[in-house]
Amino acid sequence: EGAAVERYARLARRAVPIVARVIDGWTGPLVIEVPRSEPELDAALGAAPDTYAGVAAVTASVDGSTAPDAPVHVFVNPEVMAALDAQGAQIVLSHEATHAATKAATNTHRPIWLTEGFADYVALRDVGLPLTTTAGQIMAEVRRSGPPDHLPDRRDFDSHSDSFGAEYEAAWLACRVVADRAGERGLLALYDRVGAGEDLDAVLRDVLGVGIRGLTRLWQQRLSELAG
Repeated sequence: EGAAVERYARLARRAVPIVARVIDGWTGPLVIEVPRSEPELDAALGAAPDTYAGVAAVTASVDGSTAPDAPVHVFVNPEVMAALDAQGAQIVLSHEATHAATKAATNTHRPIWLTEGFADYVALRDVGLPLTTTAGQIMAEVRRSGPPDHLPDRRDFDSHSDSFGAEYEAAWLACRVVADRAGERGLLALYDRVGAGEDLDAVLRDVLGVGIRGLTRLWQQRLSELAG
C-alpha cells in the first residue's frame, strides 16, 4: 500500500508542472483519492455499480455539484491504473490534472470534445508517442467507415462502448487542428472563452477563422489524411 501511495504522489508531483506549461502559473493543489477497488470508486462518486468500469480516473466535485467554487478531486480507479505502465499512468494523471486546474468538472459551457480533447492536448503535448499509439483507434475506425459526421458529443463518450478510446483520440485531434492553425494560445483562448460562456461558433470564427462546420470539415480532412 505504501508503494501505491508513493506512486500516485509521484504522478501528481509530475502532473502539476506538465499542466503549468499550458495553464500558465497553475501550481495546484491537486488532490487525488484512491479507493481500494472499482466498486468503491462507484460508491465514492455516488454512481451505479460498474459506471466507471474500465475508466482509469475521473475528476469530479467532492459534493457532486457544479458550483464554480466546489472543491474538485481526482478519483482513481486502482484496478485500471495498476495495469498501466509509468508513461500511461502519467498521461492519465496529467489529463485529469488539466480538468482539475480548469474546473472542468463544474463547467457547463464547453462541449465535451473541447473539454476532453484539451486535457489530452496538455497531457500529450511533450510526450513523444507515435500517432499509431495516440490515435490508432480512431484511425482504424476511419479506415473502416470514413470520418465521423460530427465532433464527439456526450452520447459518443460511453465508457461501455467498444469505441470509447477512439472518441478521446478524435477529440484530441480536433484540438490539435485548432492548435496547428491558431497556435497554442488560440486553443487556450477557445477553451477559456467558451468556458466563460461565449458562443462556441463565434469564438471559433474569431480564433480559427471558421465556425463549427468549418472546424468539423478540417477535422474530417485531418482524420482522412492520417488514416491514409
